[in-house]
Amino acid sequence: MPTFALLNQSPVSMFRLLCSILALLPFAASAQDYSYTRYEGTVASKPVVLHLQRHVRPDYSEGQTISSTQYNGVYYYTQYDMPISVFGSIDEKGMLQLTEYTGGMQLKANGKGGLIGTWISTDGTKQFPVALTEGYPTGSVAFDGSARYERKPLFTQRDNSPGMEVHLAWLEPDGKLPATTRTFIRENIHLEMVGKSLRCCPGIQKAFETMRDEQFRMYNDEFRETLKEDPEMPEHMMNFLDQQSVMVLYNSNYLLSLGFNHSFYSGGAHGNFATTTRSYNLKTLKAVALADVLKPGYEKALDAALDKSARNYMSIAPQDPINSAYLVDRIPPTDNFYLTGKGIVFSYPPYEIAPYAGGQVELFVSFADLRNWVK
Repeated sequence: MPTFALLNQSPVSMFRLLCSILALLPFAASAQDYSYTRYEGTVASKPVVLHLQRHVRPDYSEGQTISSTQYNGVYYYTQYDMPISVFGSIDEKGMLQLTEYTGGMQLKANGKGGLIGTWISTDGTKQFPVALTEGYPTGSVAFDGSARYERKPLFTQRDNSPGMEVHLAWLEPDGKLPATTRTFIRENIHLEMVGKSLRCCPGIQKAFETMRDEQFRMYNDEFRETLKEDPEMPEHMMNFLDQQSVMVLYNSNYLLSLGFNHSFYSGGAHGNFATTTRSYNLKTLKAVALADVLKPGYEKALDAALDKSARNYMSIAPQDPINSAYLVDRIPPTDNFYLTGKGIVFSYPPYEIAPYAGGQVELFVSFADLRNWVK
């Protein structure tokens, strides 16, 4: 599978056993559990932007608590601003492997705070030079990251007890922003991650603690009753998880788009997940609605554009019906969307328009396909 490999020569001391490996990574200089970096540069001499999150999270498996480092994000060619998702982790050679759908990059530090390397196609037949530099131009936002992790064992007197994990990883806007802008971003992140009922809490830290305590109480109460009825319940069914994080999807020209990821497991064959997406105009300090972007009467044109995007996404021939690959006869617009500089991404969680195995479906509609309806 194609990869995105990153190296750095800066020393780091996060983990004793991985010290020699992590010292090579450009993102490892910070001891934060969650961080965001914005890169800009070129692939094949074409301008690109990369938004990358680094997440150090605990793994409580087999009665031990160890840490794993994961990366996820999006990049896009600025000619199109169509997001390409990437994800990955550090391999045994100390390389950060980020995988995308049609190709990948192999990068190393250039000694000047940037990254250089090669883009390689999936089949290996195409290669292009890559050069990236961390950058936050006017109209973009730098963030600090924070994370909280808690686990409550169900049987407190026993090792290797099943339990419930609650994770929350969020971003704090840079303190150099104007106070009104910073407050606006913080309040919207708070709202999307912990809900209106906990907005009274002074900051996400306190909201997390309130939410955690309530979830742990409900978890204990549920299994106290369940085990009375079914004392032979398999213990793996008792491991619950609630995990939330926020990621940057677009961050240029006073337009900030964020994805709020929520994954959970509460028994059953598998867990579930969804991403809520939002866009914010940092000049007006308002969340963006579809009516702010498109002129009245756009519905027919948007239906056609979504049909085109959905067919491309699942490789459906023009003569075949949409329901040959989706659970619906037509792709409905959704309020779960975000903006880039040149289009709209409509995001559908599992089961909404496609089977669970299809994951979260994200359909990009270019403003060029809606040219007569864009304000």
